[in-house]
Amino acid sequence: MQKTSYNQIKEQAKNKIDGHLGEAFLALSFIPIILGIARSILSVLLNGVPIVSNMLDFGIIILVQYFVIIASLKLSKGKYSILFRNPFGNLKGYLKFMLYNLFLMVLYFLPVIFYLDFFSQLGEYIYNTDPEILAQTGSFDVIVGFLPSAQLMVYSVIVALVIIGIRVRLFFVSYLLVDKDMPLIDSFKTSLKYSRGNFFRILLFPFTFLLWVLLGVVFIGILSILPYLFILGILLIFVLLGYVIIYLVPYLNISFAEMYNSFLREHEDFVSCEDDIKVIEVNPLDIYDQESMKED
Repeated sequence: MQKTSYNQIKEQAKNKIDGHLGEAFLALSFIPIILGIARSILSVLLNGVPIVSNMLDFGIIILVQYFVIIASLKLSKGKYSILFRNPFGNLKGYLKFMLYNLFLMVLYFLPVIFYLDFFSQLGEYIYNTDPEILAQTGSFDVIVGFLPSAQLMVYSVIVALVIIGIRVRLFFVSYLLVDKDMPLIDSFKTSLKYSRGNFFRILLFPFTFLLWVLLGVVFIGILSILPYLFILGILLIFVLLGYVIIYLVPYLNISFAEMYNSFLREHEDFVSCEDDIKVIEVNPLDIYDQESMKED
């Protein structure tokens, strides 16, 4: 089957938003923001119990990600009528999703291992050194003085690149866990199958959205250095913020879900909203036979 282009994926995502921007905004921006505010409040309230606070904080972050992927998949498949039906999935799926994210956390931590001595020695030096001496030395010079060897830094970069490669190959795991309710190992295997021969196609997809972000940042930067356009710059920031929250965030999430759907189609694994409706075919002769039996 012919591969779906980036433009086709983006166009499909835009079509799914057309006429349903309110639902997309509510599910992919507003509710996650509310959950984020609730997480911040709970973190403040549980500040005296750091272990409980951190565990709860992590659990809510994963719950938000889980909720967003569920909603993105429903929107990408046109399931608007059931968008808010069972929005948080099930406990088993959530736990599998959490386990996968714990695996990613360990994976992301690997390059930091090369810098453990650096952080340890730097922290000890700052703790034991007079603040006035630190101010005179300069923070940059202090940090440079404790950096690890160039060889270790090269190793850490290589490990980071390997991790990026693994992450790209496992891009579909989150979606497979939610959409197909697969066991974790099976989702790994399926993601590896989908991403085989498509590494750069997956890797470069997020970068296709960077132009609009960079243009917005540059435009705001230019306005901020022009005093007579300061008010206009502030208004533009609010307009762009509204654009990001109301449209861009839902569009990005649905686009990534559409990317996943395109790979399902290419592997003939896609199930659309229409496919979910089971049509029962009835043979008229069977009805006639049943009526005859009742008369007898």
